Amino acid sequence: MCGIAGFLSPDGERADRRLLERMVATLRHRGPDATGYHVDGRLALGVARLRVVDLETGDQPIGNEDGTVHVALNGEIYNFPQLQTALRGLGHRFVTRSDTEVLVHAWEEYGEHCLDQLDGMFAFALWDRRREQLLLARRRMHPVPTPARKPRPQQDALGTAGPRDVAKLPLRSRFARANTIGGQLCLSTSTTVTTAGGR
Repeated sequence: MCGIAGFLSPDGERADRRLLERMVATLRHRGPDATGYHVDGRLALGVARLRVVDLETGDQPIGNEDGTVHVALNGEIYNFPQLQTALRGLGHRFVTRSDTEVLVHAWEEYGEHCLDQLDGMFAFALWDRRREQLLLARRRMHPVPTPARKPRPQQDALGTAGPRDVAKLPLRSRFARANTIGGQLCLSTSTTVTTAGGR
């Protein structure tokens, strides 16, 4: 299955793409088919992809029509054909046949309530540049651990990884505190981080 990684730098700082590339490189054994990166100001999202759905056009991160919303997904959205049909009926345009692209359009249409529409096994990170919001979500019974760590003290990180990946982290990073992004992500279905400039 895929591996996703990313971080949100402090206000006024740009995300370091080289750091993101190093993070994704540690996940290559999970997603040997493709890697993808999206850096937008202080936000960085990356994917090591195992191609299962939409082998030709489904590489990630995937954005919406105007590039203001991007998502990285680990897992599968089982009901994506039905969601895609419904969202097309509401005027959304799709450029892939991927279950991942459904997430950006569902977010545009339903906001945080997009999670109510999803059936599947997944963890994802979605960045909305206009709202300056980062949505971290996973199916509560997701079988893949979703650890979070801070690659540098001033950056929050997210990622999906298996036991081998977690074992590579420094000991203090293996356990998320309840007041960190990772703690929230592990304890609830979703966490939305609104940056200082967001609504």
